[in-house]
Amino acid sequence: VARYGCFVDVWELFNEDSYAPNDYLARLAKVIRRADPYDHIITTNYARPGQKWCEIVTWHEYMGMPANHVDAYLAKEIGKFKSYGKVVQNTEFGNQGWLSNYDPIKWRIAVWTAFMNESGMLFWGMSGRKTTGRRPYRGNANAYLGPASRQYFRVLNEFTRGMPIDMRPVASGYTEHNDIRVYALSNGKVTAVYVHHFADHKKAYQFPEPLFVQTGAGRFRVKWISPADGKVIKAGRASTRQQYLPIELPPVSIDAACRVDRVGQPPTR
Repeated sequence: VARYGCFVDVWELFNEDSYAPNDYLARLAKVIRRADPYDHIITTNYARPGQKWCEIVTWHEYMGMPANHVDAYLAKEIGKFKSYGKVVQNTEFGNQGWLSNYDPIKWRIAVWTAFMNESGMLFWGMSGRKTTGRRPYRGNANAYLGPASRQYFRVLNEFTRGMPIDMRPVASGYTEHNDIRVYALSNGKVTAVYVHHFADHKKAYQFPEPLFVQTGAGRFRVKWISPADGKVIKAGRASTRQQYLPIELPPVSIDAACRVDRVGQPPTR
């Protein structure tokens, strides 16, 4: 602690340990807390979210499922860990060994899903070569983060840049549950919406009815972008006198993101 304390951000007691008893880890955490003048975050992995000394919940995941199932699984896992009222951060992410490590669409869906569920993803990068995967396998394929993946990450970064930190998950609804999943964050002034067309990544989906997101009453500026390249898909205005704002959904092949900005008071009639 004395030697490295000024260089670290998080003290992780162990990596993927499931044997150490809680009282032993609590003792280690107490020693570090007393010795660290910077009060850095203390955790361990596998996380012990129910322990007071475990200040951030970290988790690892290597996917064995196709890209169209990833968002539902990640949202479930993040929600489970968030129930302890602590920050949740994935610290190892990639594919299992029988899959290729080159999966940029999956990585894109994963980072958007994590952001929309108040979490983050830390990939186990293995960008020196692409693997094809094979059975039987040992270990994990990890993640090849090449130009396509980095482009997708830049789009997310640009979309979220400057967004207020007090945005929280809010209710969003849609009449068709068999084709898309919708995630939304809002603070009433700025709202972010992410739509994943999990039913078919090749054929564009469009439904004539709007989706609804909880914004509160008001007038809003609406802009849809493609998470693939950041280009604007559709832009316009919308308003509501109730708590939910109807938003027209553009054609969605794989996914789409929308930023909604409050620009005025609700219409009077």
